[in-house]
Amino acid sequence: MDRKTRSAGALAGAILLAGSALVASAAEGDIEYRQSVYSSIGGHMSAMSAILKQEVPHTMDLAVHAQGIAELAPLTMHLFPEGSGEGRTKAKAAIWENPDDFDEKRQNFIDAAGALGDVAGADMETFVGAFRELGGTCKACHDDYKAD
Repeated sequence: MDRKTRSAGALAGAILLAGSALVASAAEGDIEYRQSVYSSIGGHMSAMSAILKQEVPHTMDLAVHAQGIAELAPLTMHLFPEGSGEGRTKAKAAIWENPDDFDEKRQNFIDAAGALGDVAGADMETFVGAFRELGGTCKACHDDYKAD
């Protein structure tokens, strides 16, 4: 094998390795971004839970947290691209095996998040009912699609 052929082969190999690293890096980036969005959603849920349990007196903040979730919820529809199920993630393979059911559960979450945002200024009983409904959509998805 002459020097040009070896150089071309080495260059092709380097390009393939770099391409593989970019794909892995993109998947890792998708996972980290997804986890950040869900951490934000979880933070809003935890804050509202503390308020509703009267652990803190900040009932005036419920609307901010409800709106935060309502605005973040639609992002969930693009947070699980192909290839983002490997690595440091609790996403189960069932997400990509049952995409229609997974999409339906995410849409239920989006709808419930919007409904919570809509009743943020309503009476406490209405708000608590919408909060429980939202929590139920989270649980329904986590039961089937999130590893412990």
